[in-house]
Amino acid sequence: SERYFTLLFTLDSITDLETDARDTYTLAALEKRVDGMIIFDSEISEERVETFTSRHVPVVLLDYHGNNQKVDWISIDNFRGSYSVMMHLIKVHGFKDIAFVGGPELSFDSNERLKGYKMALNDAGIPLKDNMIFHSDFTRRGAYEIADRIFESCKPEAIFAANDETALGVMEKLKENGISPGKDIAVVGFDDAIWAKFVEPGITTVHQPMYSLGKLAAETLLKRLRNPGREEITHLILPTRVIIRESCGCRK
Repeated sequence: SERYFTLLFTLDSITDLETDARDTYTLAALEKRVDGMIIFDSEISEERVETFTSRHVPVVLLDYHGNNQKVDWISIDNFRGSYSVMMHLIKVHGFKDIAFVGGPELSFDSNERLKGYKMALNDAGIPLKDNMIFHSDFTRRGAYEIADRIFESCKPEAIFAANDETALGVMEKLKENGISPGKDIAVVGFDDAIWAKFVEPGITTVHQPMYSLGKLAAETLLKRLRNPGREEITHLILPTRVIIRESCGCRK
């Protein structure tokens, strides 16, 4: 049987487009210090991807949004997940004034979730209001700091946070201001972080199939290593699903 050892490189932030970590994993691949790589780097540059494909380095990209057709990639359906949780707020709860708190404006994931937000409003016949759209940095602290601006700009019935950490930061600020998430105002997130069901109230969110993402990535890379140049290129977009908890106003 085959045995592989795993090396882990971590990236500090999606806003650091050229970090030491990126250079480290690139050199490790090009110098053949690793047999192959699974790269979870949503902001990887096309030039870096081309470097791998032109030198036939076995890589599988997770959350890749570029145009290189010669590389294996597996992503998540951000748009449909966002659309679905918005439709829950609109159709089940009847909300019309829904604020969106995204990540960095250059983040593809955040922009896809924003597109889902906009499309859901459009399909429901609800006018899009620019003063309902905000951008943070996908962190709990960033969301906490921006929460006051939301209520200075608009009076939402619900807040769709583009990830669960953002939802948590918003809920913390709401509680400090005497506003009860899930009762006075709905809050939903995206990711289904492992802790999302344990906070109070539990966060209604969009589940990303991270286990399946990792499993499929490993299987794809192993096939590539066993049959270099013979396996068909893998391009997959995995479905998401809405997880209903109490933060949207639903009750168990």
